[in-house]
Amino acid sequence: MSVKQFCIASGGVVAFPPEAADKLLATRDGDAALLYIYILNQGGVLDEPTAMRRLGFTRTQLSDTVKKLESAGLLGDGAISARMPSVYPSEEPPVYSAGDLARGMDGDPAFRHLVDEAQRRLGKVLSQADLAMLFGIYDRMGFPADVLSLLITHCVGEAKTKYGEGRIPTMRQIEREAVIWEQRGILDEARAEEYLIELQRRKTVTAQILRALQINGRAPSASEERYIHEWLEMGFNVDMIYRAYDITVVKTGGLKWSYLNSILKSWHTKNLRTIEQVEQGDRPQEKQAPRAGAAHEPGAHERRALEWLKNYNPADREKK
Repeated sequence: MSVKQFCIASGGVVAFPPEAADKLLATRDGDAALLYIYILNQGGVLDEPTAMRRLGFTRTQLSDTVKKLESAGLLGDGAISARMPSVYPSEEPPVYSAGDLARGMDGDPAFRHLVDEAQRRLGKVLSQADLAMLFGIYDRMGFPADVLSLLITHCVGEAKTKYGEGRIPTMRQIEREAVIWEQRGILDEARAEEYLIELQRRKTVTAQILRALQINGRAPSASEERYIHEWLEMGFNVDMIYRAYDITVVKTGGLKWSYLNSILKSWHTKNLRTIEQVEQGDRPQEKQAPRAGAAHEPGAHERRALEWLKNYNPADREKK
């Protein structure tokens, strides 16, 4: 590859010593380089929610990258001193005053637009407590406004499906869903859309399974839903689940979830994935006829007869 000279725009200067550059290159990690430059540009201060938004990192990704920089000797004593606020679920949530929220609304157009979207989708004016909770998800958990808007829309749809027309989710329910998204690393628009598409696919398949199990006119209970999700995770399709249901009804006289589950788990253990494999696996093995020329294994009577012939001596008979 030829050597190329690049022209890089200059203004203020962000620099670090050659030893640090060598350590950074030795990590061979793009995330580490990106985060190091970000911390350096912030004067050694790492504000986690802001960094997650600016860099597009998940919390796990950010935490792992910080550990990598610490292991390389690039953070800590004698290097950049990074301040990472504690943001784990066990901590007390920050308290936002009316002034904090006003500054957030006035100083951050993205958050202002998010508030307008949330009020439109929820059909109400958010109280100060609601605003504080929404700002906490946005600021403390590091959710981009567009992702948080998708999350709120999802929660509104779920509430309508579960509880009927006119029901809306509480901000606490939205916060709980945000925690789930955060734990799964759903912090950018592409991942959020992918996740929502997969959820819709699962809902469609779950509805087909419920019809196959003769369940109509109601949503599955939490336990029933867990069973169905487990079967889908094992890779079973509707036809296989219906076959297990048919066997369950014949054996028990009705739908017994634990019995049906035991059948599917047994098939999963045996790696039976199609109806044909199940039929073959459940069919009793037929006795094979002895092959031509194969040695015949004598039975008990034959063994006694052979033993007698082996010891038989005609001379003994004449003596009698």
